[in-house]
Amino acid sequence: MLAARIANWSGCIVVTLLLLSSCERKSAGNILSTTRGGGAQATLAFSDSAIHQAVLRALREGPGLDASCVVVKTKGGIVELGGEVDTLFAKGRAVGLARSVKGVRAVNDHVSVRVEPRPDNDLTRDVSRALLQIDAATPSSIAARASDGIVTLTGCVRSHQEHEIADRIAEAVRGVRKVRNQLTLADAGRKERCN
Repeated sequence: MLAARIANWSGCIVVTLLLLSSCERKSAGNILSTTRGGGAQATLAFSDSAIHQAVLRALREGPGLDASCVVVKTKGGIVELGGEVDTLFAKGRAVGLARSVKGVRAVNDHVSVRVEPRPDNDLTRDVSRALLQIDAATPSSIAARASDGIVTLTGCVRSHQEHEIADRIAEAVRGVRKVRNQLTLADAGRKERCN
């Protein structure tokens, strides 16, 4: 049962990360410049109300996030997020979605994570199992170790994307307070590779 839940979460996270890779690269400037027929430039400023509604919509519709307990305030194009979420991943996801909204100048993150205390052995086991769901994580390539709710990832991955995905998967496990990602990238020029 637990393995099925972890597999479901992991699959959802990987799909979400892939879908969002372009979304979070968008500019977070507060002014949109466009050109009209003859090349003249028009500048459209976004109202705080429009930004506020767009952030709420992004949080509500964002896959892999229950933002029902996230509070949003907007002033001068600056969005302040508050409230509580269940995982570090959800916190990062809320901030990333708010930053991706056109017109947002900055995001002040005051979201807290409700961390349910769990034994370190359980966290180590659950993070390790979740990491097995990605191609990069063969049992010998990534190791997870938990201490006081802080998970340290060590080992080797083949790309920056796998490095980030491993980080996000560990953040999505309930009870994780922090992730220390000490994964190294495989050197393509050397004979040593990740297993």
